Amino acid sequence: MAYAIQHNNLDMLKWLIEKGCDIEAIDQELETPLITASKLGMTAFAECLIDHGADIYKQNDMSERAIEVASNLDIVQMLVKHGDDINGISEETRALLTGTRADGKPKVSRQEYMEGKNRRFGVTNPEQANVKFWFEMIKSGAIAAQARRTYSSIWSSGNAPVWCYKRFGRSITVLDNGCIIEIAGEHEDSYDCDFCIYNDVVVFDGNGKIEIFIYPEHVFPPTDFHTATLAGEYIYIIGSLGYEGARTPGHTPVYRLSIASMKIEKVDTTGQEPGWISEHKACLKDESTIILKGGRKFVGVKGKRNGFEKNINTYELCITNNSWRLLD
Repeated sequence: MAYAIQHNNLDMLKWLIEKGCDIEAIDQELETPLITASKLGMTAFAECLIDHGADIYKQNDMSERAIEVASNLDIVQMLVKHGDDINGISEETRALLTGTRADGKPKVSRQEYMEGKNRRFGVTNPEQANVKFWFEMIKSGAIAAQARRTYSSIWSSGNAPVWCYKRFGRSITVLDNGCIIEIAGEHEDSYDCDFCIYNDVVVFDGNGKIEIFIYPEHVFPPTDFHTATLAGEYIYIIGSLGYEGARTPGHTPVYRLSIASMKIEKVDTTGQEPGWISEHKACLKDESTIILKGGRKFVGVKGKRNGFEKNINTYELCITNNSWRLLD
């Protein structure tokens, strides 16, 4: 099947399927035909495999699913339609989605870099930021270290983190009108001088316009590896890995973003909450219920690095009365 895909022979792929070949057969990299088709951007082949029941969640030897290696948006949309999470897309595909670059260079003056190089929190809820360096970092896809090298005469690792939009644990929400809302996330690992967990919201209108909203830290704390679930006019932001000192065992942070006003408010919940959870999955079951599963919980001592356990339970959050319920 891989050879049929690599040589652009769709009829051969269909014939092999009809003859009963294993649709989940793997090559030496543990890649299924669907992963191969996604990586090569062979949309018709991916569609054929999905229509015949290919498992969209299978992983290769790098623990990558088809959506993580997909090289075009048609395949991404197809996989999302069948239940996969758009947050799994690669930086390259995300750049196609947002109309930005994945690995470019910021083009601002050194003065503009100096004026905007550091993160800051908002004063109002929300505060719309107009920092040219930030917009350039978003558009270029540059990492913080590259900006340091470009604009600093003496590269130093001892300064405050340089503002960066290339992040892990950031959420992506695509609205029906084509707008894309990305929330928070972190840049680099904790040992790096540019490590920073952000609390901003960036909106792409689908026509090239970008807006950046920042918030007071007490309104919306630095958040990463959360989920963002669209429910009506709101996006529910659930969970976070967060800074070590901010993790509270047993408590689940829940916030609500208004799409109309971009205001964020904390949601106080009751019931049997999942605890301090991150890297989980959440989806809307119906207009009033969010289902949460997977990920890992922090169960250690507040302020300490260690103390995580795998979440094996499924939880339900009723957003009409903000109550949690343990399902299994």
